Amino acid sequence: MENLKTIEGKVKSVLQENEDARNDDMVLYLALCNLYLKDAGAMPLAQILLMHGQGALNPVCTFVLLILGYYNNDD
Repeated sequence: MENLKTIEGKVKSVLQENEDARNDDMVLYLALCNLYLKDAGAMPLAQILLMHGQGALNPVCTFVLLILGYYNNDD
Protein backbone atom coordinates (compact mmCIF):
# COMPACT_ATOMS: atom_id res chain seq x y z
CA MET A 1 0.00 0.00 0.00
CA GLU A 2 2.94 2.35 0.62
CA ASN A 3 3.91 2.08 -3.06
CA LEU A 4 0.38 3.05 -4.05
CA LYS A 5 0.61 6.24 -1.97
CA THR A 6 3.95 7.06 -3.60
CA ILE A 7 2.54 6.60 -7.10
CA GLU A 8 -0.59 8.54 -6.18
CA GLY A 9 1.57 11.45 -5.05
CA LYS A 10 3.54 11.39 -8.30
CA VAL A 11 0.33 11.36 -10.35
CA LYS A 12 -1.04 14.31 -8.39
CA SER A 13 2.20 16.20 -8.86
CA VAL A 14 2.21 15.63 -12.63
CA LEU A 15 -1.44 16.65 -12.89
CA GLN A 16 -0.79 19.86 -10.96
CA GLU A 17 2.19 20.84 -13.12
CA ASN A 18 1.10 19.62 -16.56
CA GLU A 19 -2.19 20.90 -17.97
CA ASP A 20 -1.95 18.63 -21.01
CA ALA A 21 -1.73 15.61 -18.70
CA ARG A 22 -5.04 16.63 -17.14
CA ASN A 23 -6.71 16.46 -20.53
CA ASP A 24 -5.06 13.39 -22.08
CA ASP A 25 -4.33 10.09 -20.32
CA MET A 26 -1.51 9.19 -22.71
CA VAL A 27 0.27 12.47 -21.93
CA LEU A 28 -0.10 11.64 -18.24
CA TYR A 29 1.32 8.14 -18.75
CA LEU A 30 4.27 9.48 -20.70
CA ALA A 31 4.96 12.15 -18.08
CA LEU A 32 4.98 9.45 -15.40
CA CYS A 33 7.33 7.26 -17.44
CA ASN A 34 9.63 10.26 -17.90
CA LEU A 35 9.88 10.53 -14.11
CA TYR A 36 11.53 7.11 -14.06
CA LEU A 37 13.47 7.35 -17.31
CA LYS A 38 14.46 10.62 -18.96
CA ASP A 39 13.13 11.01 -22.54
CA ALA A 40 11.31 7.69 -22.29
CA GLY A 41 9.07 8.52 -25.25
CA ALA A 42 12.05 8.93 -27.57
CA MET A 43 13.35 5.40 -26.99
CA PRO A 44 13.30 2.90 -29.87
CA LEU A 45 11.12 -0.17 -29.49
CA ALA A 46 14.05 -2.58 -29.26
CA GLN A 47 15.58 -0.63 -26.38
CA ILE A 48 12.25 -0.59 -24.51
CA LEU A 49 11.85 -4.34 -24.88
CA LEU A 50 15.44 -5.06 -23.82
CA MET A 51 15.19 -2.83 -20.77
CA HIS A 52 11.91 -4.44 -19.77
CA GLY A 53 13.44 -7.91 -20.15
CA GLN A 54 16.27 -6.86 -17.83
CA GLY A 55 13.81 -5.60 -15.24
CA ALA A 56 14.95 -2.01 -15.74
CA LEU A 57 11.48 -0.67 -16.58
CA ASN A 58 8.22 -0.82 -14.70
CA PRO A 59 5.79 -3.08 -16.67
CA VAL A 60 3.19 -0.30 -16.85
CA CYS A 61 5.81 2.10 -18.20
CA THR A 62 6.83 -0.49 -20.81
CA PHE A 63 3.23 -0.94 -21.92
CA VAL A 64 2.64 2.80 -22.19
CA LEU A 65 5.83 3.34 -24.18
CA LEU A 66 4.84 0.56 -26.57
CA ILE A 67 1.37 2.07 -27.06
CA LEU A 68 2.80 5.55 -27.57
CA GLY A 69 5.25 4.16 -30.10
CA TYR A 70 2.42 2.48 -31.97
CA TYR A 71 0.33 5.64 -32.18
CA ASN A 72 3.29 7.82 -33.08
CA ASN A 73 4.48 5.49 -35.85
CA ASP A 74 4.89 7.41 -39.10
CA ASP A 75 4.59 4.31 -41.34
